[in-house]
Amino acid sequence: MREADVIELQGPRIDEIAPDNLLTPRQATVLRWAADTYLQAFPNTPSVLIWHKNKTILRKGIMSEVGDELEVLAIVHKALAMPPDRDGLSQPTYIPDLQVLPGKVEFMRYLPALCQAVVLQPFDNNKGLIVLGGNKRRDLTPKDLAKARVVAQKVQSSLSE
Repeated sequence: MREADVIELQGPRIDEIAPDNLLTPRQATVLRWAADTYLQAFPNTPSVLIWHKNKTILRKGIMSEVGDELEVLAIVHKALAMPPDRDGLSQPTYIPDLQVLPGKVEFMRYLPALCQAVVLQPFDNNKGLIVLGGNKRRDLTPKDLAKARVVAQKVQSSLSE
């Protein structure tokens, strides 16, 4: 089987974090660290969005040109409905080939055009969600998803302070 191509995602490069009245300086630092960690650890995942308590609190990387708020529609709703474990995290939802999914339009409001893959990692007993958008189909392994979960635990710990 031929390896999937890396696709150039279309959209502006964004680096936004929620205002100071929503986050402590330490929380902002941890969120920036988490985004940078995802972008460095997964080079074919150039889009990071962190959503918590019904607000998008971080967007970094290549994002959509048409919107910025995460909408809880069918696929995200299903990810957030997964039962959390005792640590407050649910299993990630990995969509390795977003382009064949009829529901891909659900992500077009906040992820870039031509996004190839998506990871949805719920945290904080499903009150938060980390969304990673990829530029290559089937690029992440179970080991990668486990690493993404560790970063999500740090985000969760920080936001619960």
